Amino acid sequence: DDVVPLLCVGVRADLSFTGLYAAVDVNGLSAGSGSLVDVETSLGLALGMGLGVKLGYRNFELDYEDEVDEKFDTQVDGLFLGAFLSF
Repeated sequence: DDVVPLLCVGVRADLSFTGLYAAVDVNGLSAGSGSLVDVETSLGLALGMGLGVKLGYRNFELDYEDEVDEKFDTQVDGLFLGAFLSF
């Protein structure tokens, strides 16, 4: 088990009075022989009463090697459709 601190950056732009927005969230760290990067881009629509939907693309990459030559290298990416509740 390891703890991995991440640098997290997010940007969101709202289109006034429409509920539409575009967002990008980036979480990542590269240190030593490993790296972790998680990027999400999305377009969303706030429907009212805190409910909304979003469509986006997410890319998650993890590359890790420890002192005893255990290696882990994976990438998961693709489109997603989600619903959210803001409160």
